[in-house]
Amino acid sequence: YQIRDAITSMAYYDVIGDSPRVYNLIVKNSGEFYMGISVPKVSDTPQCKPTISLTNDENFVMYEGISKNTLWTDFHEPFGNADYFSGPETNVYVIPGSYTIHVSSETNNCKYILATGVVEKFQFNDFISSVYLIPIINQNFFEMNPIQSVMNMSGIFMVIVGLVGSLIIFIARKIIKSRIHPK
Repeated sequence: YQIRDAITSMAYYDVIGDSPRVYNLIVKNSGEFYMGISVPKVSDTPQCKPTISLTNDENFVMYEGISKNTLWTDFHEPFGNADYFSGPETNVYVIPGSYTIHVSSETNNCKYILATGVVEKFQFNDFISSVYLIPIINQNFFEMNPIQSVMNMSGIFMVIVGLVGSLIIFIARKIIKSRIHPK
Protein backbone atom coordinates (compact mmCIF):
# COMPACT_ATOMS: atom_id res chain seq x y z
CA TYR A 1 0.00 0.00 0.00
CA GLN A 2 1.15 3.56 -0.65
CA ILE A 3 0.89 6.20 2.10
CA ARG A 4 -0.41 9.44 0.54
CA ASP A 5 2.19 11.65 2.26
CA ALA A 6 4.04 11.98 5.57
CA ILE A 7 2.06 15.00 6.79
CA THR A 8 -1.65 14.43 6.12
CA SER A 9 -3.55 12.53 8.81
CA MET A 10 -4.85 9.27 7.37
CA ALA A 11 -6.27 6.04 8.79
CA TYR A 12 -5.77 2.71 7.01
CA TYR A 13 -8.16 -0.07 8.09
CA ASP A 14 -7.04 -3.58 7.30
CA VAL A 15 -6.93 -7.20 8.46
CA ILE A 16 -3.68 -9.13 8.85
CA GLY A 17 -3.79 -12.63 7.46
CA ASP A 18 -0.82 -14.99 7.18
CA SER A 19 1.74 -12.33 6.30
CA PRO A 20 2.54 -8.80 7.52
CA ARG A 21 1.11 -5.77 5.77
CA VAL A 22 3.59 -3.48 4.06
CA TYR A 23 3.09 0.26 3.50
CA ASN A 24 5.41 2.41 1.42
CA LEU A 25 6.08 6.07 2.14
CA ILE A 26 7.97 8.58 0.01
CA VAL A 27 9.14 11.58 2.06
CA LYS A 28 9.85 14.77 0.10
CA ASN A 29 10.69 17.13 2.99
CA SER A 30 12.44 16.51 6.30
CA GLY A 31 10.30 16.62 9.43
CA GLU A 32 8.37 14.68 12.03
CA PHE A 33 6.36 11.67 10.87
CA TYR A 34 3.65 10.28 13.14
CA MET A 35 2.47 6.69 13.01
CA GLY A 36 0.43 4.64 15.42
CA ILE A 37 -1.51 1.41 15.52
CA SER A 38 -4.86 0.68 17.14
CA VAL A 39 -7.46 -2.06 17.12
CA PRO A 40 -11.26 -1.92 17.36
CA LYS A 41 -12.61 -2.14 20.89
CA VAL A 42 -15.21 -4.90 20.63
CA SER A 43 -14.57 -6.43 24.06
CA ASP A 44 -12.90 -5.52 27.35
CA THR A 45 -9.43 -6.41 26.05
CA PRO A 46 -7.79 -6.09 22.62
CA GLN A 47 -8.60 -9.05 20.35
CA CYS A 48 -5.07 -8.83 18.94
CA LYS A 49 -2.02 -6.64 19.44
CA PRO A 50 -0.20 -5.86 16.19
CA THR A 51 3.43 -4.73 16.06
CA ILE A 52 4.53 -1.82 13.89
CA SER A 53 7.94 -0.94 12.49
CA LEU A 54 9.45 1.74 10.26
CA THR A 55 12.55 1.12 8.13
CA ASN A 56 14.38 3.45 5.78
CA ASP A 57 15.54 2.59 2.25
CA GLU A 58 18.76 1.07 3.69
CA ASN A 59 16.67 -1.38 5.81
CA PHE A 60 17.66 0.42 9.01
CA VAL A 61 14.90 -0.01 11.62
CA MET A 62 14.05 3.51 12.77
CA TYR A 63 11.22 2.45 15.08
CA GLU A 64 9.72 -0.79 16.28
CA GLY A 65 6.63 -0.79 18.49
CA ILE A 66 6.39 -4.23 20.04
CA SER A 67 2.77 -4.79 20.96
CA LYS A 68 3.50 -7.06 23.93
CA ASN A 69 5.59 -4.30 25.54
CA THR A 70 2.92 -1.63 25.07
CA LEU A 71 0.15 -0.56 27.38
CA TRP A 72 -2.98 -0.58 25.21
CA THR A 73 -5.37 2.22 26.22
CA ASP A 74 -8.95 2.69 25.12
CA PHE A 75 -10.28 5.86 23.52
CA HIS A 76 -13.42 7.08 21.78
CA GLU A 77 -13.23 8.68 18.35
CA PRO A 78 -16.22 11.05 18.03
CA PHE A 79 -16.37 11.54 14.23
CA GLY A 80 -17.01 7.86 13.51
CA ASN A 81 -18.47 7.30 17.00
CA ALA A 82 -16.27 4.25 17.54
CA ASP A 83 -14.14 2.89 20.39
CA TYR A 84 -10.53 1.78 19.95
CA PHE A 85 -7.59 0.35 21.85
CA SER A 86 -4.52 2.43 21.06
CA GLY A 87 -1.16 0.67 20.92
CA PRO A 88 2.36 1.56 19.82
CA GLU A 89 2.80 5.04 18.38
CA THR A 90 5.68 7.41 17.69
CA ASN A 91 6.91 10.58 16.06
CA VAL A 92 10.05 9.90 14.03
CA TYR A 93 12.22 12.51 12.35
CA VAL A 94 12.52 11.58 8.67
CA ILE A 95 14.57 13.00 5.83
CA PRO A 96 13.71 12.80 2.11
CA GLY A 97 13.70 9.21 0.92
CA SER A 98 11.74 5.96 0.85
CA TYR A 99 10.42 4.25 3.96
CA THR A 100 8.54 1.06 4.70
CA ILE A 101 6.04 0.42 7.49
CA HIS A 102 5.43 -3.20 8.48
CA VAL A 103 2.38 -4.21 10.50
CA SER A 104 2.40 -7.75 11.83
CA SER A 105 0.55 -9.83 14.39
CA GLU A 106 0.91 -13.21 16.04
CA THR A 107 -2.86 -13.51 15.60
CA ASN A 108 -4.34 -14.18 12.15
CA ASN A 109 -7.44 -12.24 11.19
CA CYS A 110 -6.22 -9.28 13.26
CA LYS A 111 -8.24 -6.14 12.50
CA TYR A 112 -6.15 -2.99 12.93
CA ILE A 113 -6.01 0.69 12.07
CA LEU A 114 -2.74 2.32 11.01
CA ALA A 115 -2.78 6.08 11.62
CA THR A 116 -0.20 8.29 9.91
CA GLY A 117 0.45 12.01 9.72
CA VAL A 118 -0.79 14.78 11.99
CA VAL A 119 -2.25 17.51 9.78
CA GLU A 120 -6.02 17.20 9.36
CA LYS A 121 -6.43 18.48 5.81
CA PHE A 122 -9.05 16.51 4.00
CA GLN A 123 -10.15 17.04 0.45
CA PHE A 124 -13.88 17.28 -0.30
CA ASN A 125 -13.91 13.84 -1.93
CA ASP A 126 -12.32 12.38 1.27
CA PHE A 127 -15.25 13.74 3.28
CA ILE A 128 -17.84 12.47 0.79
CA SER A 129 -16.28 9.01 0.71
CA SER A 130 -16.21 8.96 4.54
CA VAL A 131 -20.00 9.39 4.57
CA TYR A 132 -20.26 6.11 2.68
CA LEU A 133 -17.32 4.27 4.29
CA ILE A 134 -17.78 5.00 8.01
CA PRO A 135 -20.98 2.94 8.36
CA ILE A 136 -19.30 0.03 6.53
CA ILE A 137 -16.18 0.28 8.73
CA ASN A 138 -18.34 0.53 11.85
CA GLN A 139 -20.19 -2.66 10.92
CA ASN A 140 -17.16 -4.66 9.72
CA PHE A 141 -14.53 -3.51 12.24
CA PHE A 142 -16.49 -2.47 15.32
CA GLU A 143 -19.30 -5.03 15.06
CA MET A 144 -21.99 -2.32 15.19
CA ASN A 145 -25.49 -2.99 13.96
CA PRO A 146 -26.68 -0.91 10.95
CA ILE A 147 -28.45 1.68 13.14
CA GLN A 148 -25.41 2.16 15.41
CA SER A 149 -23.13 2.40 12.39
CA VAL A 150 -24.76 5.61 11.14
CA MET A 151 -25.11 7.30 14.53
CA ASN A 152 -22.11 9.56 13.91
CA MET A 153 -21.12 12.72 12.04
CA SER A 154 -21.35 11.06 8.62
CA GLY A 155 -24.82 9.74 9.47
CA ILE A 156 -25.95 13.22 10.50
CA PHE A 157 -24.55 14.57 7.23
CA MET A 158 -26.51 11.91 5.26
CA VAL A 159 -29.72 12.87 7.10
CA ILE A 160 -29.19 16.59 6.43
CA VAL A 161 -28.43 15.99 2.74
CA GLY A 162 -31.50 13.75 2.48
CA LEU A 163 -33.76 16.35 4.11
CA VAL A 164 -32.40 19.22 1.99
CA GLY A 165 -32.70 17.09 -1.15
CA SER A 166 -36.29 16.16 -0.28
CA LEU A 167 -37.15 19.80 0.39
CA ILE A 168 -35.67 20.86 -2.96
CA ILE A 169 -37.65 18.16 -4.79
CA PHE A 170 -40.85 19.12 -2.94
CA ILE A 171 -40.45 22.82 -3.82
CA ALA A 172 -39.51 22.06 -7.42
CA ARG A 173 -42.62 19.87 -7.85
CA LYS A 174 -44.83 22.65 -6.43
CA ILE A 175 -43.32 25.22 -8.78
CA ILE A 176 -43.68 22.93 -11.81
CA LYS A 177 -47.31 22.11 -10.91
CA SER A 178 -48.17 25.77 -10.48
CA ARG A 179 -46.77 26.60 -13.92
CA ILE A 180 -48.45 23.64 -15.64
CA HIS A 181 -51.82 24.16 -13.89
CA PRO A 182 -52.07 27.87 -12.98
CA LYS A 183 -55.09 28.84 -10.81
